[in-house]
Amino acid sequence: MMVSAGYVNPPIGDQTMKAGTGLAILAFVLVAVAHLLRFALGVHMTIGTAEIPMWVSGLGVVVPLALAWLLMREWRMVCKPEGAECAKTRPAPQ
Repeated sequence: MMVSAGYVNPPIGDQTMKAGTGLAILAFVLVAVAHLLRFALGVHMTIGTAEIPMWVSGLGVVVPLALAWLLMREWRMVCKPEGAECAKTRPAPQ
């Protein structure tokens, strides 16, 4: 692992971000946007005979965005192969 100017750079081929993580982030954001649109446009949903209340879309915005944010934080971490320590890829502001 190389450290230069406060940045931690993983060697080539030692990428901690997998394509599945990026797809998961995208999926969570799309679900949050869909619920936000439902809430903003006032679209009523029913499953069978039960109407889904609007507060469910509030949860449908907050929970997926929180999960996407947590995955983004993990994405920005670079770990040693042993997994013992992690260092942020961007330097801390001074």
